[in-house]
Amino acid sequence: MQSNPSERFPMNLAKKTLLLVGLLGAGVLAAAEAGAPLAYARFDLANGLKLRNVVVKNYDAKNDRFLLVADGKAITVPAEQVPQPFRSALRRKAPAVGATTAIVSPVAKGKPAEQKR
Repeated sequence: MQSNPSERFPMNLAKKTLLLVGLLGAGVLAAAEAGAPLAYARFDLANGLKLRNVVVKNYDAKNDRFLLVADGKAITVPAEQVPQPFRSALRRKAPAVGATTAIVSPVAKGKPAEQKR
């Protein structure tokens, strides 16, 4: 006796497709969030300093400091100056010191340039 396919596979194709799209979408969002910069329009510190256009570049756990770029200027900020619970979240989310990569131009090979004396 042959059973009805809908009884063997209770989820129809539309539901399966929707589930697959949902799972893929969640994975893409999680990946995008993981690689997204920690950027803020305004960043208020505990000492009263108000920074604008801030990107958190990294967190130095050894020295408990953040490297921030505010309005294009790099500054280091002790973690104690970042208010809680924001401080804990940044410690978890900010890249660790040395986790970023730098692109370095290779030295041109060939005859070295002559130096004038």
